[in-house]
Amino acid sequence: MAYSEPLFVAIEMLMTVVVLRMKSLWKYSLLTLLATALFYVRYVGPIFTAIILLVSLCLDLRLRGLLRALILNSVVVIVSSFLTWLWILRNQSIDGSGLGFMQGGGGSYWKAFTMIPGTIGEWISGSPPKIELLSWTAHPTLPKVAMVCLLVVVMPLLTLTVIDRLKTDRKFSESQFRTLVMTSALIVGYVLFSVYRFVKVHRASLDDRVMIPIFVPMVILLCILVEQALVNRKTLRYLVASLALSLLVLQAGVTAKQSWVYGRDGRHLTSTAVHNWPLHVFARSLPGDGRFFSNEMQTLFANTDIWPIGNPWMGDEPPLVPCNNRYVVWYNESVVTDNKPDSLSKILFEDASGTVFDVGPCGSDIDLYWN
Repeated sequence: MAYSEPLFVAIEMLMTVVVLRMKSLWKYSLLTLLATALFYVRYVGPIFTAIILLVSLCLDLRLRGLLRALILNSVVVIVSSFLTWLWILRNQSIDGSGLGFMQGGGGSYWKAFTMIPGTIGEWISGSPPKIELLSWTAHPTLPKVAMVCLLVVVMPLLTLTVIDRLKTDRKFSESQFRTLVMTSALIVGYVLFSVYRFVKVHRASLDDRVMIPIFVPMVILLCILVEQALVNRKTLRYLVASLALSLLVLQAGVTAKQSWVYGRDGRHLTSTAVHNWPLHVFARSLPGDGRFFSNEMQTLFANTDIWPIGNPWMGDEPPLVPCNNRYVVWYNESVVTDNKPDSLSKILFEDASGTVFDVGPCGSDIDLYWN
């Protein structure tokens, strides 16, 4: 999953190009293949398929009529959904869950939404991606400053674009309008879905990895709108060009610095050194029929191939596959610090990197070992 983003974005953008540019009936066969591939790369693919095909339906109305447009786009949904369903059944047979263990993060929708501006600020400033930053205030200063600067620069330009549309006869071209509709739908639709998913379905912070599918649509949308604001405004064009150049210098400096830091200290938690941590060596030696929990599920999986792994709040849920004993692998270096096993739990292993707890047999009351 962690390395699927470039491929996912490429397929997403290819789908939008097909919808916006192709007019032959081959378009729907290609959309079916791409929609299926989108899910196989990342499980949120069907959300983008739904958004893109909804726009496709609207754009097809004039060319094909309501009934024909509805039938053709529905066929894409039905066929790609069937192929998706087969893969979910396959997952169900392996670990008892269709899309893996998930649990909502709770809290308010607004607080979940405030993670997104900080993530956009990371993109603007070129800052290294962070995870588990669960609010705007949790982000470092540089991304927050970058996001504020973006609003200060872009909002007046967008206002000028709106004024130009109202006061003059200049209109967006058909191609620009169709592109604006598609990119706006992708951004708004995925943001709403991500906020809902975090609160109700899956506690996955809305960080760089999760929100990257809206990056390219956002860039395209802003470029079209800002370009319109700069028409017949020579001085403003020079100002915006200067700001863009300054941004490139900032990002180049941050990138050079972070590259040096990563090269010196390492970055990825799947390096050979991390893979051979005594904590991971011990975890790999535990029985394969155990049920595992961790406050860093991806790190544990990447270094042990243990699966499935629950988060620290899933102890009371019934196991999805038969198990013999329960274990918690707790990492000391983590932003997730709540619900660590207490003195009721037996310590099997402990060092500076973390602790492995025995939280009792699978058939027993977990509250006797972990509360």
